[in-house]
Amino acid sequence: MVDDRTSRFSMYMSLFGLQGSFTSEDLRHAYRTLAKLNHPDVNKQDTSSQMRMIIINEGYRFLNEILENGELGTFITDENNKEKNEDVDRVYSQYRRGFNILTEAFDRYYGDQKTPDEGDIHVLREKLSMAKNEFARIVTDFPYNQWVDDAIDRINSINKWLGNYQV
Repeated sequence: MVDDRTSRFSMYMSLFGLQGSFTSEDLRHAYRTLAKLNHPDVNKQDTSSQMRMIIINEGYRFLNEILENGELGTFITDENNKEKNEDVDRVYSQYRRGFNILTEAFDRYYGDQKTPDEGDIHVLREKLSMAKNEFARIVTDFPYNQWVDDAIDRINSINKWLGNYQV
């Protein structure tokens, strides 16, 4: 039987789009992306955004605590002992592509990358649409897997975000 901490670790790793070893910077960057996408101040019409932020905050706290306590190696060893599945790796790669585009979209829009298109809603909308397409491929191109529910959640969040910022 898998203990609660191992189960939570796997769940939060999926939520944050992390795999294997990660740094506090990787975790912080993933957290900021999820917060920008799901924060109730951004999603005023979405009543579930507050609950998603509670889960995101708890996941960040939990994974950060594991990093600070030097426990990451224990969890990574547990993950590596699971049978490797080539399809899972392909799906994870697809998820990371979508998540990276999503991160870049918000970084560019909010000026975290100091690009000339900072604050350009048209560029943001284009990038969010690209990310949504990458997440949609997980749903349409692969059999059901651990990333499908998260991909669907990202698609719904992007749709709500895009709906809130009409141009």
